[in-house]
Amino acid sequence: FKKSDTEKVKLTVPTEEVLKIIFRPQAVFKVRPVTRCTSTLSGHSEAVLVCSFSPDGNQLVTGSGDCTIRVWDLYTETAVKVLKAHTAWVQSISWSPNG
Repeated sequence: FKKSDTEKVKLTVPTEEVLKIIFRPQAVFKVRPVTRCTSTLSGHSEAVLVCSFSPDGNQLVTGSGDCTIRVWDLYTETAVKVLKAHTAWVQSISWSPNG
């Protein structure tokens, strides 16, 4: 646009209005708090820093500040393998997508 092509437009801004909001709950959700621990996997000597469930949900892998990785069988709640080759905290774990 050229400067001569523009026009001045006066805008009128409406005054504030109060809107009444009507709220009706559509559903009632009751959430029960967790009150107790159902299981403990003992084995690491330091804090667990990371964990990951296997794709099939049968195993859990945990990495710890004790520089170990443990593979847990969730049905027996025992460590089926302990990997001790790390020289520092284990801070990341991932399952291979192809098993």
